[in-house]
Amino acid sequence: MNMPRLLCQVVLASLAATLTVPACAALRLSVTVNAKSQANPGAKVPPDRTVQSEVLLGDTYLSRRDGNTTVVYDFERRRRYVLDEAAKTYDEYSLFDALGFRELELRNRAALRKMAASAKVDRQLPPELEDEHELSVQGATPRPVDVRTEGVEQVYASGDTTLLSHGKDVTPVSPSDAARFVQYLRYSFSGHPSVLAALQKEQTIPASINYTFRPAWGTGTIELRIGAPRQADAPSTFTLAGYAPRQPAGEAVTLDDMVDRAWASRSALATRTVRPSAETLAASLREQRPFGAFLAVTEYRIGGVALPPLPDEQKQALQDDPDMQQLSKALGAKTQDELRQAVTTLQALRPQAAPAQRYLLSLFEANDHVMLREAPAAATLYLDVLRANPTLAGAYKDIGDFYFLRLDTRRAWRSWEIARALAPLWPTLDSITARERALVTRFPEYFELVPSAQKAP
Repeated sequence: MNMPRLLCQVVLASLAATLTVPACAALRLSVTVNAKSQANPGAKVPPDRTVQSEVLLGDTYLSRRDGNTTVVYDFERRRRYVLDEAAKTYDEYSLFDALGFRELELRNRAALRKMAASAKVDRQLPPELEDEHELSVQGATPRPVDVRTEGVEQVYASGDTTLLSHGKDVTPVSPSDAARFVQYLRYSFSGHPSVLAALQKEQTIPASINYTFRPAWGTGTIELRIGAPRQADAPSTFTLAGYAPRQPAGEAVTLDDMVDRAWASRSALATRTVRPSAETLAASLREQRPFGAFLAVTEYRIGGVALPPLPDEQKQALQDDPDMQQLSKALGAKTQDELRQAVTTLQALRPQAAPAQRYLLSLFEANDHVMLREAPAAATLYLDVLRANPTLAGAYKDIGDFYFLRLDTRRAWRSWEIARALAPLWPTLDSITARERALVTRFPEYFELVPSAQKAP
């Protein structure tokens, strides 16, 4: 029904030297989504909804337009863009944040299930199979699914539990287009990994697909009605030509606001980062008492600036300083009682610091409130820190960790990427790169648009 992609590549290669040719044909789909919920007694459920979507399956990206909003999954750059078609603006996010949330949530649910079993709590929790289906991530133990025919339906099930089904009316497509279609399903609606893998092997696009989910609140169904796939000329690489970054409106009155504003101006913030010479720093430290000198060094280090080691006499001065002794004890707090005492100590030390350095004590205190599970207090202090120094890479790293613990992976990755923009070579951020690599290694299907068997060696 569409020109095979291999043939398209051959044609382009043979004509590229002399002709300007259109991009290879993508596939376009018109999709009607009907989502319905049935609640268990006393439970609240999402409202029923019907959405009309236009879906484009491109060479290196997918897009889904609902009304004036288009969501683009760019696998070449590993980015997600949300376009406002009316305003011609866009928001940009990491492609890792969706999978990051799903993988984290799966681990949280496993921990909750383990705690409930240990405490012998009489609470009905969905089985792990349902979690994997809802989140589209595989747990530690692979769970195969059965594919069987029931009347005119192709059914994907695990035992007696039906997860997905589709009708016999299907359109055959290439392996690459089948992979792109399943990627659209994965990011838009989830689906058990084994189900999606089996569906991809069919190399078809069904005219109808029915999901069934059984979360704790009841039963949810998603019915997709898919029009006949059709060819559409589209660039092989997604471009943002004609769109401008969306600018945050109003004042930054919350931490969320401040992070969004920092994201919008991250390039400008990076140019403001101060990187002193060793001589300048040494001269500055000699003029300060030990407590102030330590805060000055800390400010640069958590700003992502590599500094030479302190001279022995300055190290000894730090060890002998009473304020430093209190601060060192506070920074080493681990237990709940120690953390609460550390908060008190940091607040008492604030008047001892120079006014321009006090925000560093607020950063230390905010991190203690995070460990104490006191999120509002932490958020207020993080906001104060960014108002005092919006170019501090370490603050954005810590704020990203704070958001991650709160399952706000979208702002977690946004915060971490601001830190990267401010201090791209800072070794502390290697842990974020390692997290991303681990996600790619464990869940490669989230980052592929070409079946593994078709990849070049």
